[in-house]
Amino acid sequence: MADLNPQTIKVFLPQEEVLADDLGHLSEVLRRAGMEVVRLPGAEGQEGETLEAIEEALAAADCTVHLLGNHYGRLLEGTSRSVAEHAFEKARELAQDPERFFRVFIWHPESWSRRESEPRQQDFLNRVRNNIARNMVFSNNEITIQFVEELRGMMADEKKAVYETQTADIFFIHNEMDAEEASVILNLISDVARVSPLSIILDSDMDYSEYVSQQMARSQVTAIYFRKAAFWAIPFAQQVWKSNGGASATSKMVLLADALVEGNEGQEPEIPGVDWVCAPNELLPIELKVKLDERLNP
Repeated sequence: MADLNPQTIKVFLPQEEVLADDLGHLSEVLRRAGMEVVRLPGAEGQEGETLEAIEEALAAADCTVHLLGNHYGRLLEGTSRSVAEHAFEKARELAQDPERFFRVFIWHPESWSRRESEPRQQDFLNRVRNNIARNMVFSNNEITIQFVEELRGMMADEKKAVYETQTADIFFIHNEMDAEEASVILNLISDVARVSPLSIILDSDMDYSEYVSQQMARSQVTAIYFRKAAFWAIPFAQQVWKSNGGASATSKMVLLADALVEGNEGQEPEIPGVDWVCAPNELLPIELKVKLDERLNP
């Protein structure tokens, strides 16, 4: 289900002929640090520097490093902007895409800022500095090894599997021990709403916390159901609530319990913003549809 290999960080280095030696050294340090370097075709020459090639390289990478010097550099063929500026603008768009994990690192060593820059390059540098946004980092570290360690630390801390999720009205979660009863609810509610189901398998090595966060972001209502598994469902709901914004979570959380199981009626937890519904199993699809309607028509 995961699309991202968390073991290898792929770094795209847009080329710039006047910085060839610096980029070569940076590439070597990145490789020694265990990362994979993505370059454009014809990285030692001019062929391969096309907008399509830049987009393909970005698609293959997890982050970019934009080593910005004092020269504006060669224009991308058929355009009025440099290769470096095109690559930066495309990378910045990716960094703001909520559907993808991507980071942009801009590196302009402090000593370079004391050198005279070409007017157009200085304008570009100013725009970059003044428009740092989410998932973008500007560094003026002088030492290549230290810069690479900063990059690796940030990527290792934040790089997580990206799971296949879907836009859903209801994200329906249950424990495997309640799977038979949950399937009845799922069959009924699926007739009137788009449902993304998840059965929690206790000995699975899947990162459920990360998957739940990603699917919740694409779901109107997140329902956690239990019949016999109250021992699991309530702590799980509390953890999901805490990890996804609490009462301000983008997905409305509902905890569903089968009232015909002795003891379930007294299980209501105190979780702000989480609705509690305890009813006979056959009525839970109706109750869940009501919660969805309330969400869609506040």
